[in-house]
Amino acid sequence: MANVLLISEMFLKNNTVINTNVEFKQLRPTIMAVQDMQIQQAIGSPMFEELKTQVDTATLTTANTTLIEDYLQPAIMYWVLADSPLLLSYKFTNKGVVSLNSDNAVNASLNEVNYLAQNYKKKAEWYTERVTACLCANPALYPTYVGPVPDGGITPNQNEYTSGLFVGRRPTQQRLSGNGGGIDIFKEPYGCDC
Repeated sequence: MANVLLISEMFLKNNTVINTNVEFKQLRPTIMAVQDMQIQQAIGSPMFEELKTQVDTATLTTANTTLIEDYLQPAIMYWVLADSPLLLSYKFTNKGVVSLNSDNAVNASLNEVNYLAQNYKKKAEWYTERVTACLCANPALYPTYVGPVPDGGITPNQNEYTSGLFVGRRPTQQRLSGNGGGIDIFKEPYGCDC
């Protein structure tokens, strides 16, 4: 059951910029890695194994069908897009790692490939956060998400963003010296008392 995919070749190629001439065998390892490293991390091992079993045996519940189709597949799609640019730009051959080119196209620079990957990674994180929000909002529909995790299993991660985030200015520090030694008081820069 280790090779169960939660996304199809047709869905991936119909909903992304991945060209139809890209062989699925080139994308399959990336999809497997995304499911193991990103999706399992987001939903936890028990839920991940439940979904794989239900997909493999064609016994998906209505709630799990909704979770896969409306939440997981978009997340997987963008994680695959984030991981694919390098994979599709370079090939491992018996002569080493090569960059392929054609008569009608110009290869993107490594900076352009990295920019593209970062752009898709941001989208993948956003869609993965939607998965987490859905699961947290519906614990009755997804009991394995909130249930115990067996030894060696992965606990769901409820914070999907890995990129930098600006959270505002630091509070300013003022010193009051009314009672001898002084007391440090922190004040929000915009008068916010939150």
